[in-house]
Amino acid sequence: EPEIETASEVMGTLFVESGSAVKGESNPVARLQAVMDVSGSLAGSVSEDQILESLLQSLFSVFPHADRGLVLMPHRDGDIHLKSYRCQKDRSFPATISRSVARQVLKNSEAILSYDVAQDDRFDTSTSLQEMNIRSMMCAPLPSRNGGSLGVVQIDRLTEGMPFTMEDLELLAAVSLFAAQAVENGRLHTAFLKSQLQDQELHVAAE
Repeated sequence: EPEIETASEVMGTLFVESGSAVKGESNPVARLQAVMDVSGSLAGSVSEDQILESLLQSLFSVFPHADRGLVLMPHRDGDIHLKSYRCQKDRSFPATISRSVARQVLKNSEAILSYDVAQDDRFDTSTSLQEMNIRSMMCAPLPSRNGGSLGVVQIDRLTEGMPFTMEDLELLAAVSLFAAQAVENGRLHTAFLKSQLQDQELHVAAE
């Protein structure tokens, strides 16, 4: 069976390799607890859809001032596809996405923060962001073991209020690292089960 990292192993990697996500924060204990809460919500899940849904649900607890959460992943056809989408329970917004922002995060494997999207020159050409009237936004890659990115997690705010901060972005990046590990572990488990089934079918056919 393929080697699948345990929660403790992933958490150790998370804070050794991405210590800036909690180091020096105003409340590092609370932020560490937030990441551990998300890791707990993902524990035991092998279905990719379930993992992503649990991720977004947990992120709304971590960022209660967020309006939308979504996960985008590259498809074999070369396009960027929406894999999971969620709004805060008392709000409803269309699932409009910005592929240009997702491609930038995927290309550079770096998280992005915008305090005020309308005043951010980086997104002047993104009509989707302008049409949605997104006020504050942050995106983080789902880092793969091979050095690339599995996809992008985006959290944004369309209503007036407190914008996201650099501390929020660092926390999102830390959580996304753990979520990416969960997705890859789930894929390994699914591939292993599929291989086992194929071996059994070949064994039955040979009898």
